[in-house]
Amino acid sequence: RWVVSENRDESELGEWVWTAGEYYADEDDKGIQTGTEARFYQLSADIGQTYTQEGDIVLQYEVKNEQRVDCGGMYIKMLPEGLDQSDFSGDSD
Repeated sequence: RWVVSENRDESELGEWVWTAGEYYADEDDKGIQTGTEARFYQLSADIGQTYTQEGDIVLQYEVKNEQRVDCGGMYIKMLPEGLDQSDFSGDSD
């Protein structure tokens, strides 16, 4: 389901890790984690449904920071249908 973008040079990209993290209550409750500090991470998933501007949309996600974050940002973008996920970046509209 998740597609890792190839938009940047491979030397700039970090690797995603599937883990429960350093601190957990249930070791089987895993999620995706950034594995290398000071790298770019661009990941997307098609949610399989098209939304319009009509009405409210509530989107929720959780972030558990275990590494020291010096700069950067963590955010979600809702993008148009047909986006080339392999070329996804912070500049994608």
